[in-house]
Amino acid sequence: MLVFKIFVGVFLLAAGYLINKKRSYLKHEIYGRINWNLAAFSLITLYFVFYLILKITQHYSFHTNAFDLSIFDYAVANTLRGKFLYVPFLNGSFFQEHFSPILLLLTPLYMIKNSPVNLLVIQCLAVAGAAWPLFLLAKKQLGNKTMALVIVFAFLNNWYLVHGLLYDFHVEMFEPLLIILMVWGYLERKYLIYWISLLLALMCKEDVGIYLFFFGLFVLIKEKRIKLGLITSGASLLWVLTALIIIALMNNEAAVFSGYNFLTNWIPQDTSLSEQFFHWASHPKEAVDIFLNMRVFRLFYPLAFLPLFSWWGILLLAPIGLNAASANSLQAGFMLYYSAPIIPFLFVGVIFGLKNIIKRNINKFWILPGLCLYLVIFNVHRYFPDSIEARHKTGRAMLQSIPENVPLAAQSSLVPHISHREHIHTLPGIEASDEYIALDLVGNHFPMTKKELSAIYQSLKNNPKYQEIFKKDEFILFRKF
Repeated sequence: MLVFKIFVGVFLLAAGYLINKKRSYLKHEIYGRINWNLAAFSLITLYFVFYLILKITQHYSFHTNAFDLSIFDYAVANTLRGKFLYVPFLNGSFFQEHFSPILLLLTPLYMIKNSPVNLLVIQCLAVAGAAWPLFLLAKKQLGNKTMALVIVFAFLNNWYLVHGLLYDFHVEMFEPLLIILMVWGYLERKYLIYWISLLLALMCKEDVGIYLFFFGLFVLIKEKRIKLGLITSGASLLWVLTALIIIALMNNEAAVFSGYNFLTNWIPQDTSLSEQFFHWASHPKEAVDIFLNMRVFRLFYPLAFLPLFSWWGILLLAPIGLNAASANSLQAGFMLYYSAPIIPFLFVGVIFGLKNIIKRNINKFWILPGLCLYLVIFNVHRYFPDSIEARHKTGRAMLQSIPENVPLAAQSSLVPHISHREHIHTLPGIEASDEYIALDLVGNHFPMTKKELSAIYQSLKNNPKYQEIFKKDEFILFRKF
């Protein structure tokens, strides 16, 4: 596949060169008639619709989960019911896990329709919408509308972005939109947009403040905008500390870091924070090795390593380093939604890397058209959408037949399709209070194995306390008698 992409790229580059050399007037004729803003808006809209179809199909084919769609769904829905961000799967507030007050801004959606589909729609809108300020930024900085549109195309097709989008719902997927908008507001000196987008980005998750702290230092040191840089860094650092304090309080812990369960991703339980910092400082090779590996290479090669051609690329050190140093293999590999804080800095780096190339007047060597073709070719991927089958209708009918507010346990993939209730949890755990238990024997069994799911089914069949009251298309519903 890689060889084929290279072959196609060389062919298109040669064809473009010949057309440009022999029929340059055609290029100028076509170029002058294109409404580039409309072209960018149309492309973004097209991808929004495409993403939305993927997500809705994914959801109604039972490929979303309690972890992580329903966690956010319950947090927002319960806030409207007077239970502040309460999540039954966590047995407490969502703030026990992460500090994401941006969830509170989503409550008006649930006043219109009480459904997790709200979250899927708004996530698709945020991911596709991030391409618009990126287009404006590229168009202004590069002075080349074609390249700006190519960057938008590469962004919307970036494997890491789409991979994060297609994994349930996560507030991290708002970060590309908000950080790109923040950078655009900064460069255009639209300070109201800058501060609003910076605040909203901080509200996504506690770690965002670390990345924006370094952005403030960049503004202070490299851009020489001392006041703005100091305020940005100071506010970001204060936000991180406040977030960790709130998380600790929600977990009834006295120490700032003790309530933050995810700290163990970087610091072993028998090691203190200061000891871990000293370890990295005294082992510089280990620190450097975090950045010199194939996982980091995969971030850059689809973008022709352009972020490395500009000082703006230095902003990638914090999000890449923090995630790559994690003991969580998914996070260290930038999989799922973990790449969300990296992506906006990557594409801002692409813009300024290209800008530096343009300054060197090397367009005559066809490097710029070649880079544009490279961005297009290496950011085109095959998508394998889920499909909604007739059996899925059976499953939804079964789940809708369960009375409201009765305690139940269900497979993780079934939970997003069950009406909100106070007592609900996911299998394999079964509690004595569970009145109903819902299974899908051939569907998505995450986080269990298929063998574990079959064992639960056989155990319930042999349990005289439960009776099988529904069985069709491999959807099973047990009721306690």
